[in-house]
Order: sequence, then structure tokens, then C-alpha cells
Amino acid sequence: MSRQMIKGLKLKNQGNKLNASDIAQAIEQGLLSQRRPSKPFTQKKTFSPSSIGYGHGTCARFWFIAFSGTDSWQDDVDSMGVANMGVGAAVHDYLQETLKASGMVVEDEVEIKLEDPPVRGYLDAIVKWNDENLVCEIKTTREDAFSFRQMSGKPMTNHLIQILLYLKATGLKRGFLLYVNKNDQTMLVIPVELNEANEALINEVLEWLRTARAAFDNNDLPIIPFVRARNSGEPSNKICRSCPVQKDCFNKEMYGEGVVDIPLMEVPKL
Repeated sequence: MSRQMIKGLKLKNQGNKLNASDIAQAIEQGLLSQRRPSKPFTQKKTFSPSSIGYGHGTCARFWFIAFSGTDSWQDDVDSMGVANMGVGAAVHDYLQETLKASGMVVEDEVEIKLEDPPVRGYLDAIVKWNDENLVCEIKTTREDAFSFRQMSGKPMTNHLIQILLYLKATGLKRGFLLYVNKNDQTMLVIPVELNEANEALINEVLEWLRTARAAFDNNDLPIIPFVRARNSGEPSNKICRSCPVQKDCFNKEMYGEGVVDIPLMEVPKL
């Protein structure tokens, strides 16, 4: 279901001078015009750290199609999503500048790579604290999610996976996730260490990624992991409905049933 920003853009009509709905509609169209333009062909060469451990990033069939390439890639972001990304990007940029002003930053926007499995991305910053280099990753979130993180003291699992990948790639042992409340800009630091438990978690993730990549390298198309979707031949769950390659995935002439059964990546709840 598309979420419309127009519902949150209310302006009382002043006689015949202003039409609140027309003004709100124009603003919403302005938001939608900022969506990423569709590309004629999209092909992933590596796993993206920010996509691992969440939604379609846990599906080997998605990665098979993404590695194969498609001209039907869909980033169907509604106006609310565009607004959220815009606010998140602005807060993110502000925090990066704040970190630089603190004098802690050693390097920002650091490219990271792993060869096996192939992973490539950019971490927000490497900072120095008490003569130790730490990985810093910034995340913006809603107030309710921020409050939950504050009470639990634990990050979202996909965020933990992302920073653990960065630790693996850089050879560093410690870092932190910097959560920012989009409602009032309060901040929360959650330290992350490559300890025994986290080492086990990231090794399991890396092994699943190797399995997914091997399926592509061997041209073994994974079976749709959702029974209902597989039987109905159409997206019947949230992950499939929001997947950018769903058109190709459910196109029987393009991709068949599949030949290898790779379960979804297991992502533990923290």
C-alpha cells in the first residue's frame, strides 16, 4: 500500500484564496520527482553490506537475479519513503560533519572489499578514540525504534551484520553504531566488538553468502523460498512484494521453478 505524504500536509483553506489539497498534491509530486530514476539495466557485481540480513537481501534467488542483471529493476518508493530517505540523508550528512568537527575522524566514506564472498561497500567513518581506531556507522531511525534500541542497548541485527562486515574487511576489532532519533536528533552509541559470539554470527552470514554466490557461479537457480508464493506463482508476502526483481522472479518464461533449495538467511533477533 502506498503511503501518501499528502495526508500529513494539511493547510486550512482561506476562502477562495488557497486550496490546501492542491498545494499538498504539488508538494507530494515534488517528493516523487526525487525518486531515483529507473536504470535501463541493473546488475550487481558484489553483495551490498547494507542489503544483507534484511528483506530481499536474505533471499538467494534475489541475489541470483541481481547478479544476472535485469532491465526490470523496481525501486518502488512511495512519497513517504522519499521523505524519510531525504530526512535520513540530511541527518546523516550533519552527523558526519559533526564527527569531523570533533577531531575524531581518521577517514570517512571508506571503501571496503571482501573477495570471498564478494562484498563491496562504504563505511561511514574510521575514528580514533583513546589511541584506537574504531569503525563508526551512522543510522537514523524513528522515535519508537530509537527508544527500543535505547532500552535494549542492542542494535538491529542487519545493522550489526553490516558493521561486523566492516570490521572483518578493515581488520579492526571494535566499533560503534551511532543511532540518531529523527524526531529530536538525540543520539545513542551502541558499541560493537568482534567477540566470540559476533565472530560466529558473521561467519554464518559469510557462509550463506558463499552458498548464494556459488549458486550463481554454477548457474543453479534457487527455488523461491516461500511455499505460498511458489505455489501461487505470484508475490504473496512482504519480502516478495517489496523485492526490486519480483517481475523477473515470477516470470516463468525468464526464470523457472529453480533447481536448488537455499533457505532464507537466518537472522537472529537481538
